[in-house]
Amino acid sequence: MLDTIEFELVTPEKLMISMTASMVVIPGAEGDLGILPSHTPIISSIRTGVIDVHNESKIERKIFVSGGSVEMIVDHCTVLADEAIFLDDADQNSISQRLLAARKALEEVSAEDPSRPRFEKELFLAEALKDALESSSKSSS
Repeated sequence: MLDTIEFELVTPEKLMISMTASMVVIPGAEGDLGILPSHTPIISSIRTGVIDVHNESKIERKIFVSGGSVEMIVDHCTVLADEAIFLDDADQNSISQRLLAARKALEEVSAEDPSRPRFEKELFLAEALKDALESSSKSSS
């Protein structure tokens, strides 16, 4: 029995991370998924949230994802994410700017505009990213 899994996170732009982990906690569509070695094979959608990559009982990486899917097959876990940001590398200023731009764009579009859902989603993601960064900062203090 293996004590690690291979974890990969891929976005449309690139392979974000490829590493071994003792556990990966993923924000699944129906609740958090704790992926351990020898986990039952699964394919699931994921919701906006933070992936925690554990090694030796500590969280080694925290990664914000905006959604996507996860596949676990034979001790190999792959996340295909729409967008992913390493919280350790996230810049508070750029996240604040993203949030302000999303709010402004939403204010400027009418309720009947067919592009409104796209602006609402961007605001939701910007707020979720800001919350994830704040939560991550508090837990690492």
